[in-house]
Amino acid sequence: MGTRKEMKKRARSTVLHHYGILLAVCLLAAFFGTEFADSLDFVNLSTKSKTKTHEKILIDNTIESQGNELLHVVKEVLKGNLEQGEQEANIIKKNAVESSKESGNKVLGRSRGHLAEIVNGITSGSIFVKIVRIFYQIGLSKDAIIGIVVIVIMTIIVGFWFLIKNTYKAVARRIFLECRTYERVTPQRFLFFIKARKWINVCVNMLMEYIFYFLWSLTIVGAVVKRYSYYMVPYIVAENPDIHWKDCINLSRKMMNGHKFECFVYELTFLWWDILGIVTLGLTDLFYANAYKTAFFSEYYTKIRSLAIENNIENISIFNDIYLFEKADTALLKEKYADVIKIREEVKIEPQYKGLRGFIEKNFGITLHNRPDEKRFQTEKERELVVIAAEAAIEGKTYPDRLSPNMITQKKDRPLKIHYLRRYSVASLIFMFFIFSFLGWTWEVSIHLFKRGIFINRGVLHGPWLPIYGSGGILILVLLYRLRKWPILEFLATVLICGVVEYFTSYYLELTKGMRWWDYSGYFLNLNGRICAEGLFVFGVGGMALVYIVAPIIDSLFRRVNAKFTIIICIVLLTLFISDQIYSSKYPNSGKGIAKKVNTSVQLNVKS
Repeated sequence: MGTRKEMKKRARSTVLHHYGILLAVCLLAAFFGTEFADSLDFVNLSTKSKTKTHEKILIDNTIESQGNELLHVVKEVLKGNLEQGEQEANIIKKNAVESSKESGNKVLGRSRGHLAEIVNGITSGSIFVKIVRIFYQIGLSKDAIIGIVVIVIMTIIVGFWFLIKNTYKAVARRIFLECRTYERVTPQRFLFFIKARKWINVCVNMLMEYIFYFLWSLTIVGAVVKRYSYYMVPYIVAENPDIHWKDCINLSRKMMNGHKFECFVYELTFLWWDILGIVTLGLTDLFYANAYKTAFFSEYYTKIRSLAIENNIENISIFNDIYLFEKADTALLKEKYADVIKIREEVKIEPQYKGLRGFIEKNFGITLHNRPDEKRFQTEKERELVVIAAEAAIEGKTYPDRLSPNMITQKKDRPLKIHYLRRYSVASLIFMFFIFSFLGWTWEVSIHLFKRGIFINRGVLHGPWLPIYGSGGILILVLLYRLRKWPILEFLATVLICGVVEYFTSYYLELTKGMRWWDYSGYFLNLNGRICAEGLFVFGVGGMALVYIVAPIIDSLFRRVNAKFTIIICIVLLTLFISDQIYSSKYPNSGKGIAKKVNTSVQLNVKS
């Protein structure tokens, strides 16, 4: 069973080996207000500090003023004074734009860009005005609109509480229980109840536990006793999300019979941590104690669960997730994952070429030409992905979903249809460079055609291409070749690469040509007008589409073309592109809507 000291030792070990994900679990719990809310006391204290500078007071007054103005807009609209509300919203928006220009804070620009429009629309209330105007246009009365607004707001509040806040405690306990048994627990485990299609049932269980405890809390004795009677509810739900709420509450009560005072004493053993949390304004709780306590009581649940099984209490069949507490036998894992193991045994990756050629193929995914064996190579790489996804479970390092009694039968693992782990030939990369450049040019020309109603040939060059898009696309495919197995890292690295390329391209053009072909000054979250948040986000999403969908499809089509013909196409395109580069170096594409001259410190510094 384990003594208190042994349980605490195991709890500390669990936190040490899974610190990152357990810290994230506790931070989210504090953020949602599910539990550990006192851990954020240091944040509240810093925002309520009485020793404010003059600048701080001005900022606070501005925020308070904006809040009051927004509230006034909402009141006017709900009264039926739509025009008055719209006028006030426009004034607030105009003041915000002018204030951002005068403040000198170029990063938080509010005058241009889609992100700035969204921020201005929310803070000024203009989005709310537009929504209400739509309601009026379809013939709804003022009372009906007020009713709809109230219903929508209440639905959002209640929905968030029911689906997220009140349920998150069970999600957290599931992760803690997996962490105590397995070496590897990924952020995907936050979605376990969704994958098992039991999220709503978990919500209902936690809701009923909340209602019953609330009713008992109306009595002094009930508030204390039932706190410990229902102590195991989130753990039971974490183990068996398919359980009925009546069985869950009754099982918790029976498990805690004779253990309520013991649980209370165990809580008292963390008193010194609680005192330290008060002294440090919640910092020690936030970064260690919360995870430590939860890990300890996960051990305690395991102990009480074992006692319940030994004593053969009623409904012990509810404890059906054996492999949440112990690792499965290797033979059983091999049986359940036989198809994956078969794929693993069949995978025969082509031996890498030695020397420079092998280095380039391994790290950048570039081949000199499309060899006949490339198709087999990319198929095997995709099959390898299937193995990687299940390998940790086969080795007993992570929870085996196929052995879970709560999981819906999964689809048979199979290689993906789009082989995004492929290697690209030099000719294919050259061809895709021009396609990406043309798509980028088409995108920007279309935007200006839509906004201004006139055709503007965007870019430094005169041809129908923007090489910054082509270069960015090829860099993503080549430099991030080894990150394709991990989409999140791929996305973050894509944003970084696009940001660096766009920033220094702008810097170089301004330095050498004395003009800017794009300027994000006034956009929300921009850096010196060279890059902005919304642009990088679009590039990130576009880069993901390029890596996982567009480039593989283009390459598959390109492989069908005769090799000699592809070489001719590449030579022709490169000749035209180089000619455009030479001509544009002397006579760059410029004019209204294309570029603007600037007198920057960049040029002055170079000349000096």
